Amino acid sequence: MGGVLSAIQPVGRSEKVPTTSALGRVAVDRVIAELNSPSFPLSHMDGYAANSFDLRRVNRGEVRLKITGELGPGSSKSMRIERGETIRVSTGTRIPDGADAVIPAEEVRVEAGRIVSTSTIRPGEFVYPIGADFRKGELLLRGNHKIRAQDVGLLLSLGIETVNVSKIPTVAVLATGSELFDVGNPSAGKVLNTHGPLIANMVRAFGCTPLEVGVTPDDKRKLAGRIRRALKHADLVITLGGTSVGRLDLITEVVRSFKPEVLYHGLRIDRGRVAGVAVLHRKPLLMLPGPIQGAMNAFVLVGIPILDKLRGGGGSTIKVRAMLTANWDARSRFRNFTKVVYVRLEEDAGLKAEPLTGDTESITILTKATGYVVVPEHVTRLNTGDFVEVNLTPGFSYV
Repeated sequence: MGGVLSAIQPVGRSEKVPTTSALGRVAVDRVIAELNSPSFPLSHMDGYAANSFDLRRVNRGEVRLKITGELGPGSSKSMRIERGETIRVSTGTRIPDGADAVIPAEEVRVEAGRIVSTSTIRPGEFVYPIGADFRKGELLLRGNHKIRAQDVGLLLSLGIETVNVSKIPTVAVLATGSELFDVGNPSAGKVLNTHGPLIANMVRAFGCTPLEVGVTPDDKRKLAGRIRRALKHADLVITLGGTSVGRLDLITEVVRSFKPEVLYHGLRIDRGRVAGVAVLHRKPLLMLPGPIQGAMNAFVLVGIPILDKLRGGGGSTIKVRAMLTANWDARSRFRNFTKVVYVRLEEDAGLKAEPLTGDTESITILTKATGYVVVPEHVTRLNTGDFVEVNLTPGFSYV
């Protein structure tokens, strides 16, 4: 797999998009603060800005401070207090010069143009100081960072109205098999192509643009033509079916005819061992087997790292720790393969993971699952009560 990832490059193209529309995109450049935030001290409370030294006298009784003005939100007016004075301020208001603390409004009473306080206030209390959020020169977002909703707010607060993001990779999804028909084109005796749309939607959930090429029959010339056209228009080509060693399993033979820079066929995955991956003209091609669990296993183990590489980073898989609720054993013929165990998560005094097993063509195993556990080659058994790392991926685990 390392040879494949090193042979391909991120899409590399970038484009400027409005910051307000950048959610989920991968920012190309790092973001460094060009100013302090806040750039001046702000009030954390509705109350009265004061010099904390004046309030030390509270220990000897009440303190009375003269109200000399008021500052409201967004006010650009510069004001100053002297000793024994105070100015009324609102939350988010700039603290006037001479003040270093705010007395909450509910802790004072107002009498004849003065506040009367019995509270001791420390320096800096209820004040948001200069640079408390970030300081000039601070690294705020690294390059190749997937932009979230809160990042949009940060960028806008910096005055960044457009952001340079990686262009969205295009992924061609090509289902093969003379026995298949596409949605909307039924044919007697044939089987609906369900796996193509499934994989296309996984691609979409990972922030890429799927290009469904449709069903291609088991014909080497037609397969080669479809793959050649897909390579012209897509950054990644995914084929479904035709990867085994039967008479009509032609994908590997067709791919070899392109003289790929890299080709692996027969991955040590259970299920999914007849999957393959190649690099043609520096573009990756992922060959998924027809049975749905094998296809999904190869997609999550091989396809997701390729998508992340093409997007320039910003991986979307989340990992959580959960306790296994039942034993799981590797299949005896494939004990030394990498295994994918689909699990259903439940919250019961902590996260619990129920392992799901069934035939490789059983799609309900996937629909019942919340996530999956990757079991290394040397591990052949998981026991009830073991803690496992569950992978949650967009499209499969959440939307």
